[in-house]
Amino acid sequence: MTTQNDSHDSLNAALHEIEQKAVLGAEAIAWKRLPLAVGDSFAPYWEEMHFHFQKLLDMGNLTLDPKSTLMKAGKASREAEKDNHAIIGKLPELETKRNNVTTELESIRLSPRTKKWYRILIIVGVVLVCLADALYNLPTFEAWGLSYIEALILSIVFGASLAFFAHVYPHIVALGKTLWQRRIFAFGLLAMAFSIFLFFGEMRAEYLAKQASENGATVHYSGLPFALVSMLLLIIAIAIPYFFNPSKAQMEDKRRHETLSADKKKIEDEIAGIGRQRKANDAAKDMIHSESGTQLNTGYSNEQRIIAHAMMTFSLFKKTNLIHRDDGVKPQSFNEVYPFSFTTYFNFDNHHTHNTLPA
Repeated sequence: MTTQNDSHDSLNAALHEIEQKAVLGAEAIAWKRLPLAVGDSFAPYWEEMHFHFQKLLDMGNLTLDPKSTLMKAGKASREAEKDNHAIIGKLPELETKRNNVTTELESIRLSPRTKKWYRILIIVGVVLVCLADALYNLPTFEAWGLSYIEALILSIVFGASLAFFAHVYPHIVALGKTLWQRRIFAFGLLAMAFSIFLFFGEMRAEYLAKQASENGATVHYSGLPFALVSMLLLIIAIAIPYFFNPSKAQMEDKRRHETLSADKKKIEDEIAGIGRQRKANDAAKDMIHSESGTQLNTGYSNEQRIIAHAMMTFSLFKKTNLIHRDDGVKPQSFNEVYPFSFTTYFNFDNHHTHNTLPA
């Protein structure tokens, strides 16, 4: 591809070549004492040189093609305007939707119970209560002949089981289709848990009584208090989420809030996308305008150089002719101005004075 510097050098070479031809031509007619001193016109002697310069102007038109360049810039403007008009037409509807969603979002009052940190606190509370119950029953597991570490691990597993039971308890109760069925499920599960606690409590009581007898004392322990304490802790673990978890209405508000927030973000992303697309369209148009403007300015500058060089060479032609005439006469035709007009292609509405085109 021919670069701008290559084009500049090529034009300089062509201008220099025409200048040399003009000098030789001026010398050739000078020896013939032409133009005549009186009654002769300078135009016929200069016509060939003028056509050489005009040919350079014509070649510039073919190479840089100003009409196509203007059409390309105009097309870029029309396409950018058309695309921007199409996407901007979507903005009113999107902004209306965003305002409606924002209004509805502001009308929703979220309960602190729906916050993530609040629900984590509930889980931590249940775990701590179940862990306390597990550690409370640690001596029972040691009574089975386990080491402290083994008993501790088993206690933690037992505490995890209690936490799981506290979690599924309301869901199991909710399986009852009638109020009495749900009551039966509720009391049945608690009775089953109490039986286990009572079993552990009796084992712990026997273990404590055995230790007392080994020390020479006779003490009777009951497993019921131990079972009641474990039962109380289990009920607390069940009650914490029951009383502190968000209600169905509060969770519905939270889900609605999340849905509306997602809708709002989607709408805002679409609006931002329209803005980015508009900038991209304008940038593409500006790039074509810049390229076109540069091309037109180059063409105009080249034309001005060619015409200026033609005028200078015209003067050089006269001077050379005078120097080499042996009659020492200055023909009257030397007073004529440049005898021909140039056909130019890049001088339109002063667009050449800027490196950009009108939008």
